This record gives sequence, C-alpha cells and structure tokens, in this order.
Amino acid sequence: MPSVYHNLTKPRVLVMSFEHGIPVSKVQEMHKQGIDLKKLARLVSEVFVHMIYEKGFVHSDPHPGNLFIRKKVINGK
Repeated sequence: MPSVYHNLTKPRVLVMSFEHGIPVSKVQEMHKQGIDLKKLARLVSEVFVHMIYEKGFVHSDPHPGNLFIRKKVINGK
C-alpha cells in the first residue's frame, strides 16, 4: 500500500509514494506473470466505481501508464 506524504498533501491534492508494478498496458508481461486479465478488468472497474461513485474521489490522470498491476493483489496471494 502506498504511503501518504501528509506534509505535502492539501485538501484537494493527495501525494503518495511510488508503487512498483507492471503497467496495465503491458499485456504480454501480465500474461507471463500469470495474471488473470478477466479478474484484473473486473477489479479495475470496481475500484474506479468505488472511488468515483462511493467516495467522490477522481483519479486526475487514469491513463494506462499510471495504472500498475501487482500479481499479489490480483490473484489474492
């Protein structure tokens, strides 16, 4: 889980640590790592619905280069 830098965070800006993972655009790499793409698609959809509609939070730059995948999270291991 990313760390929040509270000293840099403001009411409308959240600053967090960088988390390593596979960019969501690297489909072949995810295949090599054994990531279930159907589970991934569902999880990403659920996360965005939760952020936007339940929490009122909007990721300001959600392009594939800003979405990283970790096998542990997707496969629940």
